[in-house]
Amino acid sequence: MNRRYFFGAALGALAARRMRAVPPSDQVNVAIVGVGGRGRALIGDFAQVQGVNVRYLIDADQASIEKALAVTKKLDMPAPQTMVDMRRVFEAKDVDAVTISTPDHWHAPAAILACDAGKDVYLEKPPSHNIREA
Repeated sequence: MNRRYFFGAALGALAARRMRAVPPSDQVNVAIVGVGGRGRALIGDFAQVQGVNVRYLIDADQASIEKALAVTKKLDMPAPQTMVDMRRVFEAKDVDAVTISTPDHWHAPAAILACDAGKDVYLEKPPSHNIREA
């Protein structure tokens, strides 16, 4: 077996796996907090992963939310709910994970609130604004 054969077989198996239906127990429902440039990029990334559902878009800026909704429409994704207050989403039972791509000074407070609510968290860098938050 050579390198090209190995990678060809691996990519073929990956493509076959992506074509299968994902059972509900293997799906992840995500909320994106902060849908500026990086948040919109995450929407595109999640659209490529089967079994990931973007359920909520959260941002204080309505213009950013509308741009993010346009991205979901362009990618032919189901329209997620939109919110201004991230705390309401952290309370939602249908959210498994949260991504935080807010301005830096909100990274640690948002991550702490999400963890306290029992959510898995993906946090953009820097994780905190000062050492007291770390």
